[in-house]
Amino acid sequence: MDSLAIRVALLAVLLFALNAWTLRHVGSDIRELATLNGFTVFLALVMGWVEKHDAERWRQKWQDALRHTTATPVLVSLYLLAIIGTSFVSSVTVLADGISGGTELHLTPEGRQRAEDGPGKQLNGPSGSVRFVRLTNPFGRPFYLEASGFQRQSLTLMPWKGSTISLKSDLVRLPSVFLRIPPTLHSLLAGSRMVVSSEGWSRAFEIPMEAERAAVQLGPSAAIPEAWHAEWRSALRTAHEAPEALRESFFRHWLNPVRHELLPPVVPGQTLRIELYTAANIEVVRQQVVVGREPVQDISLLRKSQGQP
Repeated sequence: MDSLAIRVALLAVLLFALNAWTLRHVGSDIRELATLNGFTVFLALVMGWVEKHDAERWRQKWQDALRHTTATPVLVSLYLLAIIGTSFVSSVTVLADGISGGTELHLTPEGRQRAEDGPGKQLNGPSGSVRFVRLTNPFGRPFYLEASGFQRQSLTLMPWKGSTISLKSDLVRLPSVFLRIPPTLHSLLAGSRMVVSSEGWSRAFEIPMEAERAAVQLGPSAAIPEAWHAEWRSALRTAHEAPEALRESFFRHWLNPVRHELLPPVVPGQTLRIELYTAANIEVVRQQVVVGREPVQDISLLRKSQGQP
């Protein structure tokens, strides 16, 4: 094998590697492939015409141009540029993997706020995917991925390799916590407010309450499980000797919660301090609750007792 053939083979290897890197980190579609294939067909037709018309003279010019293009200094420079250039760019691909509905995604470098990194991307459909292309360095750069309804995920973005994350198998869902107000306080809901705080938060969250809405849903939106309906009705029958129509009214008030997606989000193991104040600013609930690991959780609040500090 002569030196020209070796250099052409090295150039082909470089182009193949660059194409594989581009497909992995940037992606491709049928239009780009069609453009490339169209150029290849055109080149083949021209070469066929050249073979029939003064092929030897054109072949010599082609070989001279190829020798200059694949000269050792040129090849070495191209390889170095490719290695350096690709060592500062990488990507993260997020797959829905069967999770339906829209999920808002943000990929932000550690040490920066999400707002500084611009708008996020939307992942739609159970088979959808989203790709983030980010600057990194040869030793890796730490990022964090935020997906609505899931706990924040930290990752180190390495060059050449990239990362693939599945919503279903790699991320942990944030819990949705239902706080139910006892029926004895339902008549005081109009104009009342619930205050939610936790150690480590910079501030407490104040949630305005409404008449006939006797529950609060903290965290991502989630449907109330059907199994809870029977449990709630049974608890009402056991604890209250009120007429059936009144108990059904209490039950309906729980089915229409006030929704509040806290920021920062509620996470498993976290202790929340819950306070409820009437329109006259009288505290009627003061309770601490610990968030569990279940995706949907039901917590029944208790009325503040006489003498409770």
